[in-house]
Amino acid sequence: MSIYKSSSLAMIPTAYKDGKLYSIRPTDGSGDFTFSRGSNLAATRVASSGYIEKGRENLYTQSNNFSHSDWTPKAGTFTQGETDPNGGTDAWAWESTNTDPFLYQSKNFTGVHTLSIYVKGVGSTIGADFQIRTGNNLKDITLTGDWQRVQHFGVLSGSVNIGFEYGNPATAGDIVHIYAAQLELGTIATDYIDSGASTGKAGILEDMPRLDYSGGATCPALLLEPQRTNDIPYSEWFGYSGWAKTRCTITDNHAISPEGFQNAALMTATGDDARLDDQVGSSGQKYTQSIYVKSAQATNVAGQIDFAGIAAVTFTANQEWQRVETTNDSFHRVRIRITNSGDKLLVYGAQLEAGTYATSYIPTFGSAVTRSSDKPDTTFTSSIDSSVGFTILGEFKTNGGGGTSSAFFEFRQASGGYIGFGSNGATWRGRLNDGSANELHTSSASILSTAKLALACDGDGFSMYANGTQFANGTTDFSALTSIASLFKRDTEEFGSLRNFQIVIFPSRLTETELASLTTL
Repeated sequence: MSIYKSSSLAMIPTAYKDGKLYSIRPTDGSGDFTFSRGSNLAATRVASSGYIEKGRENLYTQSNNFSHSDWTPKAGTFTQGETDPNGGTDAWAWESTNTDPFLYQSKNFTGVHTLSIYVKGVGSTIGADFQIRTGNNLKDITLTGDWQRVQHFGVLSGSVNIGFEYGNPATAGDIVHIYAAQLELGTIATDYIDSGASTGKAGILEDMPRLDYSGGATCPALLLEPQRTNDIPYSEWFGYSGWAKTRCTITDNHAISPEGFQNAALMTATGDDARLDDQVGSSGQKYTQSIYVKSAQATNVAGQIDFAGIAAVTFTANQEWQRVETTNDSFHRVRIRITNSGDKLLVYGAQLEAGTYATSYIPTFGSAVTRSSDKPDTTFTSSIDSSVGFTILGEFKTNGGGGTSSAFFEFRQASGGYIGFGSNGATWRGRLNDGSANELHTSSASILSTAKLALACDGDGFSMYANGTQFANGTTDFSALTSIASLFKRDTEEFGSLRNFQIVIFPSRLTETELASLTTL
């Protein structure tokens, strides 16, 4: 790491917050990266736990302040100070003043939502009925003398009162203890998020850099992707009627999913060639379909995904989650199949997106959802002394794309010219341009595997390295490349789902030995 101390910029993804990725050099913050993506919580990543992490939101306001006016309409009296499930005193006593105590917030949402709350009976209410209600959609729970988190999911459509009732009927003076209400998208209650005057959010927020640990990585990569839309309206709710079921049954929320919650569905084949279909999307362009699968039995499960028989990809599901995908030249019906009757398959996270490769999972809960492209930027600037030169080091991996002669990641100078990295759709490229002189060269390093690349130049020439091997050099004079004024990141389709492990700039042309050493995997 000693050579990194001589760098003028070192971005190795570690520390971050919403809208910011910190560089380890320079230490004054002038090399930090700002980050933007969009206005929704559509983006996901694989966290250090190995599970998919979403953006999550508690759509209730004042989620544990039941005396607040946001909880309207309601009936009963509410007093805080009871022992809560965590051993504190933030739970509430809800005392009935009539035969019908109720507690609601009025919301106007569409799509599948889950409502949850911690509740326990007190005295006369032990064994009584407790209802979770979204309009006329309700679930009855029997109260016990212990805390339990109760939940229910259903489809919301338009303005409706969403909340809780108990007793059915109650008696004036009855008491129930309640704590931490949550309303969220999806078919399962996730970890509680406290809210106040505004909704509570957690996980991958709108402009949060995605430090991704896919494939069991111990060190993360910055995930940079183009804009994509998941056209499947219910990517996790396979019991939904829009998923046509042929010779199979579906049990929602059956097992732990790649997200780490119990929201994977069980698909049971009741005959050979069991099928699960959804008709979505448009014709006339390339689409990629993907889904997570896992065997739900002691033996492997044979199956395939296809577009109504076209572009079939077979899979063997074992006891580990795997994501399978297929691409077709034009849209047809999305289909998941189980080959043999009686087999049981877990499914999660169906995705259909326009493009030739699958990007990270975009959850949907009632309609298509678009994840905007990732847009990193930095105010880092630097002069370049042509007598000592300049070096840029990058470490990348991607999953496809067509490639182009243009660089996807480049540092530019104001007067024209740049230094950066690109691909031809199969292998990595390096490019140097000072406004007049231009060198574009292709390495043998595959874009589908992690590669370390370095470009170095000065007034006497240039060198390009990939994975410890020089793939280009020459005597082209790059003395006109005198400054770094801005960062340019191309966020179009041709570079795939890009994983960026590091970007390092050195204010000198490193030696051939140093370039070989720095790029050796």
